[in-house]
Amino acid sequence: MAVKTNARDEFRTKFFNSRNFKKVTIQIWGMDVELRQMSLGDTISLMKGREDVDLEVACDSLIRCAFVPGTEEHMFDEIDREQILAAPMDDWVRALMDGVGQLMGGTDVVVAEKNSEETT
Repeated sequence: MAVKTNARDEFRTKFFNSRNFKKVTIQIWGMDVELRQMSLGDTISLMKGREDVDLEVACDSLIRCAFVPGTEEHMFDEIDREQILAAPMDDWVRALMDGVGQLMGGTDVVVAEKNSEETT
C-alpha cells in the first residue's frame, strides 16, 4: 500500500469537514423562502431515472480520477463514497465534470466542430 501524504490528508480533511451549504432567500407570494444547496447525493437521487443526466458519474470520477498532484496517490478511496455524496452540490462538481470532459476529449470535439464549420 502506498504511503499517504500530508497533502492528501489536508485536502481530505478540508473536503470532508466542509459542510458550508449555500443558502439564498427568495420571495414567493410575498413570503421569504430559504433555498438550501443540495448535497451531491441528494442531487443524484433527484435526477435518478432521468435519461439526460447522470451525476453519479461525478462521484465515481472523483474516486477514480482525483490524485494528489505529481503523485500516483488517489485523493479518495471507494470507502469515501458516502462522505462524497454528502458533500455540497457546488461549483466543484462542474469543475470536476469539465476536467473529466477534457480528459475524455471534450475539448477536441469542440475544436473538431469548429474546424468543420470553417471548411463548409
